[in-house]
Amino acid sequence: MASIEKRIGKKGLSYLITVTARRDASGKQLKHHMTYTPPATWSDARALKEATRQGDLFEAEIKKATIWITTRHSSNTPNM
Repeated sequence: MASIEKRIGKKGLSYLITVTARRDASGKQLKHHMTYTPPATWSDARALKEATRQGDLFEAEIKKATIWITTRHSSNTPNM
């Protein structure tokens, strides 16, 4: 599940969305980030709901790319 952090800055409300997809060769987690900025006219509840939806879409996109990368790398390994 995507992690969503509410941020209030000079330009208004935004949400930092973080997705952890997999680990690299040394065991470190690979994190992907995006920022979602809702329209200023939206209520906090509506903005959070949309940020959650955007987080789910972002996570699905990252997972799809990770599966493609993993499959691509495993198919290029020579047979021993």
